[in-house]
Amino acid sequence: HVAGMLTQTPVAVRVMLGVYAFLVGGSLASFLGVVGDRLPAHRSLGGRSHCACGRTLRPGELVPAVGWARLALRHRGRATCCGALVPARYGLSELGFGLVLALAAGFTGFGLLSVSALVVGAAAVGAWHLHAGRRAGGSHGD
Repeated sequence: HVAGMLTQTPVAVRVMLGVYAFLVGGSLASFLGVVGDRLPAHRSLGGRSHCACGRTLRPGELVPAVGWARLALRHRGRATCCGALVPARYGLSELGFGLVLALAAGFTGFGLLSVSALVVGAAAVGAWHLHAGRRAGGSHGD
């Protein structure tokens, strides 16, 4: 019984599991954001993420939810290099999907609930980014 095993798991291990699940969810949401921007513009999914002005994003800017939150708090949601507005959907999807997976993993480990949250969440986040990317013509940096 997974729930019984998880209640016997040390808190530190459960926290680490939640952090790992958050990073996986945030990273997947970030990738789905790239897909949503690049597919409507018929661009390759390969290559590094970049700003609308073409500057390659630095490693600290690629951390799920944290990179966007830093821009939102310090630069009013604008890129540091050119001032282009970075849509809130990037940070919100990374934060939201990361939290959903972290909570699911925290309650069930990597059981059926976590797998279900991963599949349903990925579909929802992907559809949101794809719809937004089509509306914007895929013109954001990614």
